[in-house]
Amino acid sequence: MASWSVQTRNVPRAPRFALQMPVLVRLLGEDNWREGTTENVSRSGVLLRADESIPDRAPLEIRMALPAQIPGTQGASIICHAQVVRTVEPNSPSTFAQGGERQSNHDAQPGYAASICDYNLVPGFGG
Repeated sequence: MASWSVQTRNVPRAPRFALQMPVLVRLLGEDNWREGTTENVSRSGVLLRADESIPDRAPLEIRMALPAQIPGTQGASIICHAQVVRTVEPNSPSTFAQGGERQSNHDAQPGYAASICDYNLVPGFGG
């Protein structure tokens, strides 16, 4: 009988940046956008808060405005295809700053960590 073992790699987490900015969120295939706010953003994902619940593992579209400080992107936004990978209960601390240290931020809205699969730069921010 053959035996096998799974080898794990210790992959460092992408740096997170505490950015509170408005986003529009919708389940893939839906017409209506929901409003939300980011808590932190990294190259691989986003932690956001929204009034309406979002199911775990749900595929999402997330629309975020680009900061005006980025040259040549005024009025542009990014549409990300993402998947919910974790939910955060309302009123729980959940913000991570750059370097991964936890900050105290309690929010009355539920939170959702979403892994970004791909993204596209688009003009404007409307839904």
